[in-house]
Amino acid sequence: MKHPGCLLAVTVLLFAGCIASHDVSHEEIDQWWALTDTEQRLVLPADNATPEDRELSVPRHWNIRHSDRVIGATVSLVRAMDAIDAGADRVEFALAKEHIEPLLKMLSDVRATMRDMNEMLGVSGEVDQAAWAGALAEALVTVEAVARQTSGEATGGEAGVGLAGRPMLDLLTSLIDTQSGQDLLAELDTGDVGRLRQSLVQIIVRMGFDIAGRQSTPEMATRAATTLRDADDLNAAQADLTEWLAEQLGGAAPAASSNREAVKAVLTYGPKGIMMFESFLSQWSRIRSMTVELASTTDGSQAAVLTVRVKAGQEIRIDHIMTGVPAIVLRGSSRVSVLPSGTPTGDAVVSFDPVADGAVELRFEGLLYGLVRLFAFPLDSGPLREIRLARHSRSRGDQLINIAVLMESSRDTDDPRRMLSVQDVRRKRVVRDVIETRTVVERSETVVNYITPAKRYTYQRMTREDRK
Repeated sequence: MKHPGCLLAVTVLLFAGCIASHDVSHEEIDQWWALTDTEQRLVLPADNATPEDRELSVPRHWNIRHSDRVIGATVSLVRAMDAIDAGADRVEFALAKEHIEPLLKMLSDVRATMRDMNEMLGVSGEVDQAAWAGALAEALVTVEAVARQTSGEATGGEAGVGLAGRPMLDLLTSLIDTQSGQDLLAELDTGDVGRLRQSLVQIIVRMGFDIAGRQSTPEMATRAATTLRDADDLNAAQADLTEWLAEQLGGAAPAASSNREAVKAVLTYGPKGIMMFESFLSQWSRIRSMTVELASTTDGSQAAVLTVRVKAGQEIRIDHIMTGVPAIVLRGSSRVSVLPSGTPTGDAVVSFDPVADGAVELRFEGLLYGLVRLFAFPLDSGPLREIRLARHSRSRGDQLINIAVLMESSRDTDDPRRMLSVQDVRRKRVVRDVIETRTVVERSETVVNYITPAKRYTYQRMTREDRK
């Protein structure tokens, strides 16, 4: 769905006559609009931690600056890669405009690979070994192409520009590893952590076997990385890997069911996180710097804190990042905290906090939202405080996705609290025919609630698919 927010607005508008409203009590709005205390829950990494004190073997402080000088920025990238290889806890580098386009292409390739692997999760029961092996081999070839670009091995004369992807993708693999909760890089030797090719291959192999409900081994990732690194023809290497992976799957031991759930979380939220990075980088000319800290929470789970500093007089926009969420606009300095398990029920939490004179706003802009405001919900743009995401899915039965957006109205000075909730429930069943096994949706239900301190406005829609 290319523009989910607009489509949601159109759908609600078409059924405006079906909008129900209910009174809201003080107790209800207090219960629903309860912000997560991220400052109390977050444990930021210490500035002067010794290697023995560090829980992660990857850098935990990343500072990325804007630069108008491509040569100076490229030198900083080389120094950053040396620091990563040396095991530094703090990494700093600059990006010039010449680095951005190839970097966006690389991130898009990684996001597409995660999306393709997510589709593999729809298969239940006995895995089609040939189809699984082909999909996993294709994903491995994609990350190998990315590794060659970032290491300067790819031809085309863009080695200096392509180097920008190395520290950025090292940061990405570290985020995926820490957010998964499964320590996907734990089986790497100490000297391999920080090596982009080996890290990417390790993550893809681990996730691929977890999807199939089987255990991988360190030797599998090493064999795959070596095959790809030594290949002159990646197409031929993909065919060889497909055959070899199918053989390995047949002899692999069963994996814990929790591994598959962790992979599902990574493949669900990982692409959205990459999209957010792409949004920032595509507007890099408006940004002074960006800081990422790999943190933890008081209960021991991992978290990440992103601080974005926008140039004076500028603003950046994040559009279409989630279904039903309109444009997010940042000005000045803002902090974004991501807690994969931020609530007692395990919901992921993304909190937004302005720093000094900064601001983070949710804007219902354009004709469609204007019509929805006129005929359906009394939508108000204003400061964005928090987004909560919950997802429960399985190959058959009900799949639940819940997005709750906590914000404030810029026009209501009495009680500005507002909440937008989108719930999507789909009942799935498994279909087996002669050549494939797939999951189909036979019924879906969407419920949208817009909540003010006085009223709750509800739109509900149910559809049924033809049973084939």
